[in-house]
Amino acid sequence: MQHELKRTISAYEEKPAVQPFGEAKQLGHRRTQSHVPFGANRPKSYQVAVGGPGALHPRPVVTLRRNRGSYVSRSSRESYAAPAYNESALLQRQESNVRMREVDLFIRKMDYQASSPDEKALVEACARMGLVYTGDVGDQMQLKVRRSCVRSNVRSRLSEIPGDEELVQYERLAVLEFTSDRKRMSIIVRDAHGQIWLYTKGAESHVLPLCAHSPLIETTQRHIDEFAKLGLRTLAVARRRLTEQQFRTFSDELIEAGSSLVDRAERVAECQQRIEQELELLGATAVEDALQDDVRSTLLALGEAGIRVWVLTGDKVETALNIALSCGHIPDGAARYFITDCRTPEHVQQHLDTLSLEMFRQRDVPFSLLIDGASLQIALDAHREQFRDVSIRCRAVLCCRLSPLQKCEVVQLMKTADCTPVTAAIGDGANDVSMIQEAHVGLGIVGREGRQAARCADYAFAKFCMLKKLLLVHGHYFSTRLAVLVLYFFYKNLVFMGIQLYFQIHSFFSNQSVYDSVFLTLYNVVYTAIPVLVLALTEKPYQEQTLLKNPALYQKVAGNKQYAWKYFIGWLLLGIYHCSVIYFFTYAVWIENPAIYAHWPATASFACYGTILIHNVVVLVNLKLLIESIYKSNYDGSMLHVYNNLLSSLTFWVLSLVILIAGFLPDLTMLAIRSIGIKLGHIFPGGAKYRHVLFQWRGDQLQSTDL
Repeated sequence: MQHELKRTISAYEEKPAVQPFGEAKQLGHRRTQSHVPFGANRPKSYQVAVGGPGALHPRPVVTLRRNRGSYVSRSSRESYAAPAYNESALLQRQESNVRMREVDLFIRKMDYQASSPDEKALVEACARMGLVYTGDVGDQMQLKVRRSCVRSNVRSRLSEIPGDEELVQYERLAVLEFTSDRKRMSIIVRDAHGQIWLYTKGAESHVLPLCAHSPLIETTQRHIDEFAKLGLRTLAVARRRLTEQQFRTFSDELIEAGSSLVDRAERVAECQQRIEQELELLGATAVEDALQDDVRSTLLALGEAGIRVWVLTGDKVETALNIALSCGHIPDGAARYFITDCRTPEHVQQHLDTLSLEMFRQRDVPFSLLIDGASLQIALDAHREQFRDVSIRCRAVLCCRLSPLQKCEVVQLMKTADCTPVTAAIGDGANDVSMIQEAHVGLGIVGREGRQAARCADYAFAKFCMLKKLLLVHGHYFSTRLAVLVLYFFYKNLVFMGIQLYFQIHSFFSNQSVYDSVFLTLYNVVYTAIPVLVLALTEKPYQEQTLLKNPALYQKVAGNKQYAWKYFIGWLLLGIYHCSVIYFFTYAVWIENPAIYAHWPATASFACYGTILIHNVVVLVNLKLLIESIYKSNYDGSMLHVYNNLLSSLTFWVLSLVILIAGFLPDLTMLAIRSIGIKLGHIFPGGAKYRHVLFQWRGDQLQSTDL
């Protein structure tokens, strides 16, 4: 049977694949916008590990269901490889619609809050399977567990509504928090029987080495690899039985390490690592992290705009590769080169030399580089410049299993490149804060990971797809506006002061200004400020849809191209030409006949000469700005001839006069009352002074200074 490759827009209402008559129904994991065939089955290695060689025959598969709104059409969201679900006799449990509505209402009522969406997804999934976390009472964690989940002799039938539940309590004794170095977290609890347990969950690379030798480790590792290839986020879960003496010893050591004044963090980490040993592997979890809408189109548009996109993630290489392929980060037909599991600097250098040689041989083929955290750390320590020069030539770079510090170091490394790139970092979680703060421009997404990234970023928005409009539209607009604003300020002041320089030459540097002091004050404040301010806020070189459809237009403003020397020198030459035209044309007319500016038979004053110069300067530089502006709003003509009609109307003048008299009637009344000797308070300071000016005959009673 041929599987159809289907990328659904929504993962909530995805319809199950139609099975031929007579075949047993099998469930698999489907990922939104993924390169996974629709209705893919479990791998054969999983079936052999679970049920033996005879398990290859079709039989029901146990899955953990996670429901997101629909009660009729559902698909499996998480798959577990825990031993408790590996019994071949267990049947697939399907709750009725009524029961699932009750569970969903209860989950919404509980309103689970977690430090990461993965933890919240796991708690909600367990609630739908019958293990409901109801909250804490002090240090007591309370769970409602259905008897069908804990008793081996009880089976759930199809469409059964089990209502028999029991309350289970666990006492929380200690919590070993997650850190980017440990990549795991642990909790120590005491059950109702007094037994102490340590439960650990985290990245399999940091959990599986701590587990005791067991055949389940190899099987679980294969399952995790299969899940990662499907683009799922995986975690390993393990536990350890502790005695009372072991816990007390650990507690005393932890308190002593926490109160240490020297190397406190290292001593605490060593104490935690000593207790997290000889673990019993329980299994692994796989959670789908669906892509947001329009991620692929956004990344493709950024690529067409000439923006190099790097992905720095903490996921596994297989998971990150699947996501990079599904979202279009790695171009189709690009050569992929992997640098993983390197242990020595020589090994990393050999990989970098090979990649550089391959890119030299295949110059027309785009290359994509995939490197893990361990290999990247060696490259940053031993071959920093070589790694930078080689990776910057790749079309796409994918760095996996990185810590927050490594993300920051990668951004810092790229800022030292010879091409002096402008870096922008975008993230949605607390582990992206250092990277966002290190980049030239920090972009934060307000999402399920919290608001830490948004608070520390320069710009914050809700979805990743908004980055397309932010860069291609608003970035293009403001780059052009700022360039015109800066260049125009140089131009208009060159024209203004160039005339002053010419006048000083003709007056033998007499220190006399050709402009009046009023013109010197208002030129940059009023005469030329408002037009350029309006242009700096409204200029649009292209329409928004044009920029979104043609991302390549971003290259016209990328890299501060509009601040190039050719544009700057062009504006300077134009300013010199304009000030020369204004001054010498005016000077020629003034020398020929200075009386031409006067209406009476006399020579015009020096102020007329300076006024005619500033008049032409203001008109010319503002018209030059109008010519340079590209976006001009279309005037609809609604104000055409309005004032012509109003000024020729007697009613308009009479109405204006009546409004003025009515408006000043209270003020005139108060002045009249004070003029006859009645003392009233003044609303405005200086009232007595103005009254003294209007009524001079009362000057003997009021002592004030004339205006």
